[in-house]
Amino acid sequence: MRAGILKRAAAAVAAVTFIFTSVFTGVAGSEVTANAATVSIPVKASFNRSDARSILDMINEMRTGSDAWYYNQDGSKYSCSGLGELSWDEGLEQAAMQRAAEIAVSYDHSRPNGESCFSIESGSNYRALGENIAIGQRSASAVNKAWREDDKDYSGQGHRRNMLNGSFTSVGIGHATVNGIDCWVEEFGSGDFSNISFSLGNGDQTVPVDVDSSDVTWYIEPSSEISQMNVGDTVTIPDAVCSFKTSGTWDYLGYIPTDISVTATVSQSDVAVQSGNSVKATAAGTFDIVYSNEYASKTVTVTVKGKAATDTDTGKNTDTGKDTDTGKDTDTGNNTDTGKDTDTGKDTDTGKDTDTGKDTDTEKDTDTGKDTGKDTDTGKDTDTGKDTDTGKTTTTSSKKVTITNNVTKLKINRSGNKVSLSWNKIKGCKYKLTIKVGNKTIKKTTTKTSYSLKANTGKKVKISFKAYKTTSKGQKTYSKITYTV
Repeated sequence: MRAGILKRAAAAVAAVTFIFTSVFTGVAGSEVTANAATVSIPVKASFNRSDARSILDMINEMRTGSDAWYYNQDGSKYSCSGLGELSWDEGLEQAAMQRAAEIAVSYDHSRPNGESCFSIESGSNYRALGENIAIGQRSASAVNKAWREDDKDYSGQGHRRNMLNGSFTSVGIGHATVNGIDCWVEEFGSGDFSNISFSLGNGDQTVPVDVDSSDVTWYIEPSSEISQMNVGDTVTIPDAVCSFKTSGTWDYLGYIPTDISVTATVSQSDVAVQSGNSVKATAAGTFDIVYSNEYASKTVTVTVKGKAATDTDTGKNTDTGKDTDTGKDTDTGNNTDTGKDTDTGKDTDTGKDTDTGKDTDTEKDTDTGKDTGKDTDTGKDTDTGKDTDTGKTTTTSSKKVTITNNVTKLKINRSGNKVSLSWNKIKGCKYKLTIKVGNKTIKKTTTKTSYSLKANTGKKVKISFKAYKTTSKGQKTYSKITYTV
């Protein structure tokens, strides 16, 4: 079924360029119909209309200048002299913006619900239609250069021929950023497209996209993960995001976040008790946090440990009338945490652009890492003494927590008045720490993967961790974790 759809899409692109007027008259998208079982998914997208609109001048400069040419099949150049400028059409712009969100879901000239790309202009009074798509280019000039295909032969200039097609009189262009990836669409046409309106504006939007339900893979991801608690601890249950992808989702884009709600439920009430969005550990053991909605579920298992305390009283009483109470209380707790965390990655991005109007971008992302650690707890703390009718108790407590999400493993070790943090390396990232101890706030930005501080015993320490990269468009956050110890 999928292969058949792809084959038709390729044929439709060729027809757009050469004989569209005679082939596509009537209702757009009539040769490929939507699948019966579809689901409407709210996709988070950010639109930049000024970037998209700037491409119009680039197209018209090519159409009316010396670059108005393309190669014939025999290798000779065909000059497109006398072309007029394209006008901007707001109906086609709305169609292109909707399609920009859709190609993030399925990078294809078929729509995610299985319809032809031209079904988006259904009901319009048109004479000709055409579409160019691209993904991954970071700027308007970069994507226009890719579509121009100056260095391609005839077989690789399908996009260029669309841009220089004399049958087209207007264009609308959409630019959407979905999950950090730029998606671009040009919708060419000749006719009246005033009936098209998806009510899409500038900036962040939630775009309903109809998707073939049999082609969706769902994924639920907590913003952070609790792995261990002590009896008596109360923590906020981390929020979770419901994401998805299809067989046509570009690999580098990954799972696409949505606004679909996720419910968190705590099981094993004899170990932990849930109250709203928080959970309190009441006994040693394990309990599950189950994140779920109508599409997917994920279970996180949490281990609860009892608080450590020892009280030993030994005594000797003789018949001489002397009452001697001697006690030896030993609490051993020397905690050594050594670990090696290696993160090496190779990211290769190559792309091939063909006349089908589909940019193929293949990417290999390899992340290999070795995380070994040895925890040694040795030591002897001896309190010996002779005491009459009294006993002495020594208590030493420490807390070790590991919090993970899809990219970060943050280890927190609090022992006495020392708090030690360590985390895995994320290639190219800096790390920002905001730590609150009582009324004192510590802010630290570093490229290292560890940090230590002192905090008086009994005072809560709130730790906010962020891993980010600085790009030409500003700061991009890769991981955020907040935890109080």
